[in-house]
Amino acid sequence: MRDAFDFLSSRFGLSCDESTPTSVLYSSANVEVEITLDPRSYEGDVEVKRIPENRSFPLHPIVELSSLPEAQRWRLVQTSTPERVEEFVPKLASLLQKYGEMALSGDAKIFAKLAQLEESDAMRTTRDFQIGHARRLAEKEWQTQNYAKIVSILSPIQEELTDSELARFVYAKKRLESRQNRDGS
Repeated sequence: MRDAFDFLSSRFGLSCDESTPTSVLYSSANVEVEITLDPRSYEGDVEVKRIPENRSFPLHPIVELSSLPEAQRWRLVQTSTPERVEEFVPKLASLLQKYGEMALSGDAKIFAKLAQLEESDAMRTTRDFQIGHARRLAEKEWQTQNYAKIVSILSPIQEELTDSELARFVYAKKRLESRQNRDGS
């Protein structure tokens, strides 16, 4: 594992502080880089932390700042055999070398962008969860023809609705308005 990341020492001046069969820690005055391999899941990970901050960032968002398509290809590296570990560790090292230069230099602006990206991802994940929950609730209310609830549930996420969900929403809204007009007359 260490051989693939030798460029951290030769090119960026980091020293190898710790090395075990499942992890390697490199550090300098500005950054720490930890490379780990979980022996149970065979998941490989590279994290970069700016000193003195306690927050580290995985390789994925570092790559994403420069190349979203490349980041999507490498979101999670999971290997199933020692041979695949030997195949993928150099690829992770190559990604860090290609896309991590500013992070490896400790550039505060890059770490601020990484924090913003992480916050955006968290907000998107929360929004996706809320949309999924609303869809399940609306489906349940559709079964009972509770049009008021359907409109209430789907109104905040109208822009996220599929065509069929939007059709149900419009139908529920019309049924609700029709019922209100009938009851109000």
